[in-house]
Amino acid sequence: MKKVLDYIREYNMILEGDSVLVGVSGGGDSVCLLSLLREFRKEIPFTLRVLHVEHGIRKEESVQDMEFVEDLCARWEIPCKSVRLEVPAYAKKEGLSMEEAARKLRYEALYEGAERIGGAKIAVAHHANDLMETMLFFLCRGCGIKGLYPMEPVSGQLIRPLLCVTKAEIEEYLKNEKLQFCIDATNEDTVYTRNRIRKEIIPILESVNEGAVEHFFRTANRLRQADEVLQKAEAAALLNYVGKEGADLRIGGEIVQEPIYIRQQVVRKCLSDLAGQKKDLTGQHVEAVLRLFGSQVGSFIMLPYQIRGEREYEGVRLYRTEAAQEQGEKKERPGFKKPIFGEENLVLPDGSRLSVRIFEKNERISEIPEKSCTKWMDYDIIKNKLEVRYCQPEDFFVMDAVGHKKTIKKFFVDEKIPKKQREEQLVLASESHVFWVLGRRMAEDAKVTGATRRIMEISIDKGDKTDE
Repeated sequence: MKKVLDYIREYNMILEGDSVLVGVSGGGDSVCLLSLLREFRKEIPFTLRVLHVEHGIRKEESVQDMEFVEDLCARWEIPCKSVRLEVPAYAKKEGLSMEEAARKLRYEALYEGAERIGGAKIAVAHHANDLMETMLFFLCRGCGIKGLYPMEPVSGQLIRPLLCVTKAEIEEYLKNEKLQFCIDATNEDTVYTRNRIRKEIIPILESVNEGAVEHFFRTANRLRQADEVLQKAEAAALLNYVGKEGADLRIGGEIVQEPIYIRQQVVRKCLSDLAGQKKDLTGQHVEAVLRLFGSQVGSFIMLPYQIRGEREYEGVRLYRTEAAQEQGEKKERPGFKKPIFGEENLVLPDGSRLSVRIFEKNERISEIPEKSCTKWMDYDIIKNKLEVRYCQPEDFFVMDAVGHKKTIKKFFVDEKIPKKQREEQLVLASESHVFWVLGRRMAEDAKVTGATRRIMEISIDKGDKTDE
């Protein structure tokens, strides 16, 4: 399908010389994707590999699917690796649904597989019907604008070449090319919400308008473009109206002049930063904070996670009560560990936000940021098993171009860093190899050089205007 090749080119999903890892289940969608990418190599020279995940759910059928994919790849002379997972055991251990556990482990396997072959791009077979299904699912559950464009053509390493085509177009392609594929019986079981949307609701909407799927796809694109504008406005409002004093956040009263959506988003971000998560924070809590701006000085409200909102002369102060802060420190600090699989947006224990962006190095780049809270690093050097966590006694970093190493403990002593700050120091590391002591020192071997191909930009937003 030429439209898929055009879509790939429009979003620079695959460039000449790239390495692409395709997740192939053996179903029609992934077989279609693999077949198309195999043909597109004639137009764009790139390396193609396959990863198949056997979830351990459907027993004999799963093994048959794995054998089918391996045979198909052998015939097409495409390198293939199969990974066996025990999803039922993991779901039980973590208290997750089977679908959620399978998705989590599947993506972990894909990212790990991509890293093993040099940071390959990961191609998955989501199509326009999947997009529509997810939009409807999120709408029924309640969501913001982001939930109305839940899949993007490119998201870090992840690419979705089939997002521009419908399920009907995929089925027609499979029929015309006489391609065989596996059928997963669980996809027909309407006891699952997503299957019910796919099998019952979408056909009804298509009976109302046969172009419904394409219209949802175009609407999602418009919403994504509109949200880019809104995110810039939200970021500007955060800089203009939100200040941080210790662990407290203060929202200036002048924010009432902003449109209601921007006010809501600013308050929502402040609450989630204080809580360290979004769970249990609802629109009602956001509205309760906004009503404080019209209340008398001294008025206050209590919110989840023992967050208190208090009206002051110049605006509203949000903070966690002392008991909540102490409990949070004891519970959260020892176990804080967040893996970095690609582009990320994380809330750190102190409420600040860490964002990760990955992009191709442009030869025209002449100035590398030297700010303490924004760093550029060579992604292809640091990408393996990357995580943000508290520092450990065995941690070390490379301190100069010669390769001399220094332990974190010695670094703290040399820099005369107080003990309390040492205990709360976060690092970006791969196992015990530290690449950045957040806000302080970056390792020499992580720096961007003339040989760098891809850059990882890591920024920390502390909620104020300082980045010295």
